[in-house]
Amino acid sequence: MGNFVKMTMQTLLQRCQANSTNPGDKRKFDDINSKLAKLFGALDQGSVSRAVVTKMKHVCDTSNTGDFAAAGKLLASMTKEHFGEINAWGPSVSRLMKLAR
Repeated sequence: MGNFVKMTMQTLLQRCQANSTNPGDKRKFDDINSKLAKLFGALDQGSVSRAVVTKMKHVCDTSNTGDFAAAGKLLASMTKEHFGEINAWGPSVSRLMKLAR
């Protein structure tokens, strides 16, 4: 499941970068990429709880359908429930969902 999350987030970031026409977005994308690296490292180390990985899979499934608003709502719910675990990368994933809209 972790590899699916990593692949989905990386693909979404690359698609957003390719479609961006705003030069100011480069800094946002660099920040998002940095925070995604933290998520990917945590997934690789197995330090992300099963509950969070499962919820991130739902976020990815939802974003893959193009419903980035719903994916953002799932992330907001995760923030309330798992803030301590996702605070290093959660806000950047939310920002990515907003940029993808």
